[in-house]
Amino acid sequence: MFSTSFLLQRIKKERIEEVRLALRRARTPRSAREFLQEAVNFSFALFLSVFFLVLFLGFRYGIPYFPLLALLSGAGAGYGLYRLFLLNLEHTGRARSREIEARLPHAMAFMLAMSKGGVGIIQIFRELSQRKEDYGEICREASAVVRNVEVFGMSPVQAITDVAETTPSEKLREFLKTLSTVVETGTSLSDFLASRCEKAYFEAKDAQLKSFETVAIVAEISTITIGLLPFLLLVTLLPMQMMSPLPPLVLYATVYLAIPLGSALFIFLLSQYSPWEARHPPRITPEAGKLGGRRGLMGFPQKLLLFLRTLPDEPVRAFYLSLPAAALFALLRFSTDLLNLETKLGLQPRAETTFVLSLVITLLPFIILHELRERRLEKIIAVTPDYLSSLSAAVSSGLPPSKAIRTLPSMRFGALAPELEKVKRDIEWGSPASKALSEMERRIRSGLLMRVMSVMNVASSATSNIGDVLNVLANDVSTEVHLKRERKAQTFTYVLIAYMIFGVFVITAVGMVLVFVPALPTQSVEMPGGMGIGITPINPEVVKSLFYHAVLIQAVALGILAGQFRTGRIRDGLKHSLLMCLMGWLVFTGAELLPLSSFLKLPTVSPTG
Repeated sequence: MFSTSFLLQRIKKERIEEVRLALRRARTPRSAREFLQEAVNFSFALFLSVFFLVLFLGFRYGIPYFPLLALLSGAGAGYGLYRLFLLNLEHTGRARSREIEARLPHAMAFMLAMSKGGVGIIQIFRELSQRKEDYGEICREASAVVRNVEVFGMSPVQAITDVAETTPSEKLREFLKTLSTVVETGTSLSDFLASRCEKAYFEAKDAQLKSFETVAIVAEISTITIGLLPFLLLVTLLPMQMMSPLPPLVLYATVYLAIPLGSALFIFLLSQYSPWEARHPPRITPEAGKLGGRRGLMGFPQKLLLFLRTLPDEPVRAFYLSLPAAALFALLRFSTDLLNLETKLGLQPRAETTFVLSLVITLLPFIILHELRERRLEKIIAVTPDYLSSLSAAVSSGLPPSKAIRTLPSMRFGALAPELEKVKRDIEWGSPASKALSEMERRIRSGLLMRVMSVMNVASSATSNIGDVLNVLANDVSTEVHLKRERKAQTFTYVLIAYMIFGVFVITAVGMVLVFVPALPTQSVEMPGGMGIGITPINPEVVKSLFYHAVLIQAVALGILAGQFRTGRIRDGLKHSLLMCLMGWLVFTGAELLPLSSFLKLPTVSPTG
């Protein structure tokens, strides 16, 4: 295409070099000219589309200077899309940088474990590149080092230096440059990695503490914005709607658009400062493999029993049962009077009640199972550093890892004791210590323990002297535990503020429904003085529904944000969302059962004849 080729030729060489470097930092296997050609093609297509659209609308409705307006609009849209392509490429590099720096201390511990057995640096990077579930984007950097050696024929020092120059992470760049010097001079790799591990854990702890300050600022802004701004807009727009009618879309957009979009924005911002967790692979048991081959009705009870047994370890599977149950409940309420309890209380059945009760049926099983699992994991992980330190002392005294595991008394380690007894039993029955510990990790199903056991297995297969590695892992786990406790302690206040703001919103919304709605005129009213100013009636049910729906939507939004304040995970906010929805529903239902407006002497506005 001549036009896009002409535009591509106008791009400066400096820009092409910047794009080439950004593509290498994003590890995107494309050339800079291919990327820019695609960006220019899409931008030019958008320019033509907007240009002809504005040209047609201007000609159709007689807009002044519409050719110039069409040209400016098309050029602005095309250039904006071109810049968006470049910004997205830069964002990919920054996202990779954040993930790399979050996982770098754990990757160093893995490299230290392998170096203890005298493994070469390229073999270490090759093993690291194959563990994406544990180390994510660092695996791609390690793969680049291995590729430089095996495909391009570089020396280890050249391969490491090349990746250091193109990695998006400043910390990894500095580490790789120093590592290349260590490899070139022949300095002890284990000593270097041991010292860098300690430094990396200290820097990671300091960075997390600094990120708490950003989380606190976002928490303050989001709580006030989502909690108070929609209510202020509704209270302001309703009188304006009565005095000078606005488009109904304004009120609906405030409730059904502003709150969800604003919440999604703050949820995205908070997710950028969420702690990283290793992804645990799905659990596959021998029983599942045997049952998977059975067919017919005879295998169904066993499959159901296996499904119920795995629910405590995988709470998300509870949705397989709760979602159909909630859909059936909603269907029965809409189609029959069997579950409409409001009719027995003299109330009209409301869709909001169906929504809240269906939400309870959907979320409550998952919340209960998730909370039980998280509390069990917290107790286990809390004693894991003590166990690793004790195991390190036993191994450093000369005992092999299997003998050290059997020697340590299990009852000293609280919630970990039942699992340690199973590990001892597996070792006594002939299993290697690494396999027994891996089986324990599969039973517990913790991403943190998965990473710990992975490093322990690598270290034990490389050498029997893993005392230093165990000390590093103990420091790793204790740092994670400390940071989680610190975050929960610092964000408790913001969770409490979220509940307080929601409570104020609910009480004020019910007060508006009880006081403001009954006082609304049912007919147009002309204000005295003959100034032509009047009051336009508003449907009271519309006002009541707007406040009711605003309360429920805000409950879901504030609940998820409250969970992200504390742990950085959306699933931990579902319990707050459910509790806030129940609070709002109970207050509104109680207001319908006990109409306080009957005890109030409300002024009424009578229409003029």
